[in-house]
Amino acid sequence: MPRKRLSQALSQPAVPVEERPAALKWEMAVPLVTHPLMVWTIVKAFTLVAILMSVFLSFLMAVTGGADTIPMVVAMSFGTAAFLLVLSVIGSVIIYGNRMTMRFTLDDEAARAEVTDTRAKAVSITLIGLGALMGKPGAVGTGLTTLSDRDRRAAWHGIVKVDYYPRFKAVRLSNVWRTVMILFCTDGNYDAVAAFVARATARKPAKAASRVNPLPRLLMHTVLIALACLPMFLFEHPIKMDIFVPLLVLCFALATLWLIPVMAYVVWAGLAFIWVNIGMMLMVERTSQFRSVGRYMAYEVLDGNDIATLVFAAVGTLYLIWLTRGLMTGRIRAALAGDMADLDDE
Repeated sequence: MPRKRLSQALSQPAVPVEERPAALKWEMAVPLVTHPLMVWTIVKAFTLVAILMSVFLSFLMAVTGGADTIPMVVAMSFGTAAFLLVLSVIGSVIIYGNRMTMRFTLDDEAARAEVTDTRAKAVSITLIGLGALMGKPGAVGTGLTTLSDRDRRAAWHGIVKVDYYPRFKAVRLSNVWRTVMILFCTDGNYDAVAAFVARATARKPAKAASRVNPLPRLLMHTVLIALACLPMFLFEHPIKMDIFVPLLVLCFALATLWLIPVMAYVVWAGLAFIWVNIGMMLMVERTSQFRSVGRYMAYEVLDGNDIATLVFAAVGTLYLIWLTRGLMTGRIRAALAGDMADLDDE
């Protein structure tokens, strides 16, 4: 074959190229408790809740002298998570009728999933209101999280792994450590969606930074947060205080690391409250039962253990301030907020 004709043959596709859409968009009433992938996601979520509750409450029992109750606490944690799972399933059937309407959009830059069901927004707002009225920060946080998660976007260069489920008509998009989105497809558009995702992820592969697993760093800071707060649970007379404020600092420090940095404001307020109260308690003038001693200041009766606890608490406080400031400024990436930034970055 002449060289000119051979060049022309190699430059042309062997088969005609099909017309590729610039974007795909569809709506679907997603089954909440009967779709296998949704069921698996819910079970994993509540299992994680049970594990976290077990670890957290076991830590509290250990530092407050109730280590013998840890097995019971673990059993209660898993029992509570199972009860909440059943309650969630019942609520999904009664409130949503086992269906939540969602809109999915795929374009050259990203995938997008929007909850268009107005009932979901109403439930989130109700949860926030009830949590605020009842003084339940967990309920408020859950409501805020679900409300903000109604519109999720995932840039293709933030996607590290794609799983295709033709049997279940779904495509799962994951970064290096978690599922970020599931594209639930109709019977008629699964093949088109799978082909679009394959082309998009091949054209815009994950960035090198997106392939770095943040879990080791996040787990390291989680352990350090617990150690930083530990001395605050160990204060004894004359600076012993209720464990509520140290518990609040611990919870919101973990939330700042794993969820959104803005929760650092609660951590700072809690730390300020603790140290102001320590200062006030140390300056209280007391009367001794021994006449020869007379009156004395509280700080004068501190022993070596008290001083060591205060020193470790001060070091822990400095670490918490350094960490939360780093999370607020973006120098240190929070788990959820960091993922959202990577996935929203074009």
